Amino acid sequence: MDGIEIIKKNLSMKMDERRASEEKIAALYSELAYEMLDGLDNSNLTATLAELSETVGELFEPLDAFSMASFADRFVFRLSEMTGRKISLSDFFGRAGVRERVAYVKNRYNDIAYERLCPMLENPTVGYFPDTDGVIASLAEGRADYALIPTAQGGVRIPSVYETLDEHLLHIFAKYECEQTDGTMLEISLVSESCPFSYSDGDTVGISFSFCPSPACDIGAVLTAMSRLGASVGTVTSEDERFFVSATATSGQAVKIITFMYLFTYGFNALGVFREI
Repeated sequence: MDGIEIIKKNLSMKMDERRASEEKIAALYSELAYEMLDGLDNSNLTATLAELSETVGELFEPLDAFSMASFADRFVFRLSEMTGRKISLSDFFGRAGVRERVAYVKNRYNDIAYERLCPMLENPTVGYFPDTDGVIASLAEGRADYALIPTAQGGVRIPSVYETLDEHLLHIFAKYECEQTDGTMLEISLVSESCPFSYSDGDTVGISFSFCPSPACDIGAVLTAMSRLGASVGTVTSEDERFFVSATATSGQAVKIITFMYLFTYGFNALGVFREI
């Protein structure tokens, strides 16, 4: 056996050892998730994650992003097993009711966005408002179920709009970009408190969130974990000590990423999970 064959054989043995080790670690993470979930009221997933985050953070602080991502993966698996159903994005964002009242400022661009985005709803009705503040107020006061609002101008996120969404616990569920008369692109989003769509595990979605980094889980750890869990990271920006991240993933991967963020980061805010039209 020549030198190359010996090296190949040794590499194969090391890979087998590594796979066996990873399987053992995954089993331990699965058992840890079971013990942590046992006895908790798992009817409200975000409340459960909030309750566990401090304990989990202390357990994993010395470990790396790969370990934390692996635990998040096994955590979702165990929770699905214990509840007898698949954990989905609706567990984080809720599921919209039967009413589909859409509010927006009537203009050319919003009309186009309505034509492109709202056919995804079953039976929408429209209410027009003079300004974006009125549109948001209609959602907050229960006079509308969805709104169309501008969320980016020329490829740049509009900070004041995101602050308003955060204040009223609203999320983005679909996006459409249209070209304005000056040639710049305007992003218009369908926003609501609850998700109007259901997703299968393999459906591709955009996800957007913000968080505050910590010594135990900085932006590098988050991006590493997202890659480990299958996401394709799009943009990363920072503002006032918060990072804003957008990525593409399958629905199933997005569930694991959001779980990871709730467990291991501070000030996590799920801004939206959306379809781009």
